[in-house]
Amino acid sequence: MGLLRLLLALSVVTAHLHGRGIFGFRLLYGNLAVQCFFMISGFYMALVLNEKYNKPGDYLPFIWQRILRIYPAYLVVLILTLLVEGLVSLAAAKPVDVYEQWFSHASCFVPSTWITLIFTNLFILGKQFNLFQAVDPTTGSLFFTGHFYEDPLPASTFAFINQAWTLDLEMTFYLIAPLLVRRSAWVQVLVVLVSISLRVGTSWLLNPKEDPWHNDHFFPYELAFFTLGSVAYQVYRHQKPLLTRLSGFFSWFQWLFLAIVLFYSRLPGSSYTRYFIFIPLLFLMIPWLFFHTRNNSMDRLMGELSYPIYLVHILVIFLMRMWVPSIPQVLQGPLYTVMIIGIAYVIYRRVDERIDDFRHRLFERQRSSQTTPVIVAAETVTP
Repeated sequence: MGLLRLLLALSVVTAHLHGRGIFGFRLLYGNLAVQCFFMISGFYMALVLNEKYNKPGDYLPFIWQRILRIYPAYLVVLILTLLVEGLVSLAAAKPVDVYEQWFSHASCFVPSTWITLIFTNLFILGKQFNLFQAVDPTTGSLFFTGHFYEDPLPASTFAFINQAWTLDLEMTFYLIAPLLVRRSAWVQVLVVLVSISLRVGTSWLLNPKEDPWHNDHFFPYELAFFTLGSVAYQVYRHQKPLLTRLSGFFSWFQWLFLAIVLFYSRLPGSSYTRYFIFIPLLFLMIPWLFFHTRNNSMDRLMGELSYPIYLVHILVIFLMRMWVPSIPQVLQGPLYTVMIIGIAYVIYRRVDERIDDFRHRLFERQRSSQTTPVIVAAETVTP
């Protein structure tokens, strides 16, 4: 499933390249790629919570493990962004990009606005709410709005890693995942239906002219995709013999599926038709892709690169856009992609890989501390 995760990350990259494809490939639309990531995350969280963190007292270790998985790389990219944009601002003798927003408007902020925007930039939590907030230029206070893109000072424009709002949704899911993914498949399907009903119902009431499936910034709406991934895990868990028998069929169908990802924007039909065909296809493919690639080290590496690619791509685009326009447009997308993947690889090797080693050692120590008292007790009562 690593190749799919890599393609999803590159889909977000192409969405932010504003028309520049990668050798002609535009891949999935950005909002759809994010929702696919949520489904895959739901699958993996159901997997680890049912097969790894499945003992009493595992809730806090699970949460700490997820924080260590997300936060160190985020902090590194945040520091890089502050440094790079700061140096560019010094070279230009004026604030640029996010610094321009802060230097132009921060003087009017009230203390609560300062605290909120600094906290969300540093710690991720709350970024999803920034997307529904704006700063009142007369009072300097934050207020909630349903038309944040139309307001003069959206709170999200003060975010140095704006795409990290999805990480806030991820972390929110981690908090409730132990209570959800161990439930029966029918309970999880009910959660999916409730989440979809909430998304569509509120859209009809508040924004009847807008597409409800593009409102991908609010956790109760996106819970449907996380939970669909968890249901896909139930398929994987209970249908392994079927997945084995169907390996001949899926071995060629997976390449058809990946071709659909590559050519998604060029497929016939309306955006709605493609969307509602692709989501069920992804649901069916997730168990099989994991089943047949779970021991493939190269596939795993491609999947691991997807996170640093997602984190760093906006920074690389910002840094390169000053001189890339002088290059023929057909080469711009590939050049951006090579640079993004290269920097993401360095972050993975220097940060993620080392943190993963620490996480595994931490898990082993936690398991040892759980089993030791049991052994002592057994020796005490033995005649």
